[in-house]
Amino acid sequence: TPGVVSPDATLMPKGEASDGFALEWSPSNRRLLATGDNSGRLCVWDVEVAAKVSANPLLQVSQAHDGAVCATCFNGQEPHSVATVGDDGCLRLWDLRAAGGVGAAAVPRLKATVSGDEVLSVDWSRHQEHLIATTGKDREVRVWDVRAMRQAPLHALCGHKGDVVAVRWAPFREGLLASCSSDARLLLWDLEIESPPSDEALEGTSPEMLFAHAGHHQGVSDFAWSSLDEYLMCSVSEDNRLQIWQPSAELYLPGAGEEEEGEEGDPLAASSGGGAGTAAAAGAWTAEDAD
Repeated sequence: TPGVVSPDATLMPKGEASDGFALEWSPSNRRLLATGDNSGRLCVWDVEVAAKVSANPLLQVSQAHDGAVCATCFNGQEPHSVATVGDDGCLRLWDLRAAGGVGAAAVPRLKATVSGDEVLSVDWSRHQEHLIATTGKDREVRVWDVRAMRQAPLHALCGHKGDVVAVRWAPFREGLLASCSSDARLLLWDLEIESPPSDEALEGTSPEMLFAHAGHHQGVSDFAWSSLDEYLMCSVSEDNRLQIWQPSAELYLPGAGEEEEGEEGDPLAASSGGGAGTAAAAGAWTAEDAD
């Protein structure tokens, strides 16, 4: 019926209802879905079972964090491993194989404080399963080795001027990740960069910064890497704008800069700003909400 919402499944955890925004599918098991809410509750669901019967989640932790669960993600190479971050500044790793189900005293296999402020996003590397990235209100993107969490982060990436709301690893190459912030920027980071590529590196910015997309005029709320085209990205901002864009090819294709020189009058080029000595992107398409 038009106008009627008819979901295939409605997943309702035990206990008092609470709002939340932590939501993530498993990249290696399409049946698994992790959710987190503002009461600190974590649930992991088998959606195929839940769609047919009134089933309990595979894992329900009533107090996974002291405060809201801000984000969750699965390990792409170990589908039973789930990571969460929250308002308490902690990173916690959970193993579904050790879960006792609803009501059981689930214990994380790892708990570490990764920030003195709220942690808003977490992502597991798709190529190196021991690497995990976190970020949040302290404005830094940190890369950790989960085998040695008592040590300092492998990388503490500086460059944002506002809360960093999302971080995601590139699907096509190890050591490459991106983050977006309330400062209206989306930054690409290359962990293989050991020194600034030019003398024009910005003060207060980590040398690993590869590119800065400056096409948005308000905070960038979220973004995604394309699974089909390397370096093709989309991002959304608080002013209801969606942008589909790609850094200049000279960023990642040797010799491409010479071919692109001389292109004039492209209004899209102004939507992105280069960082760390790279040229501005000229492949952005912007759509604004008609309302």
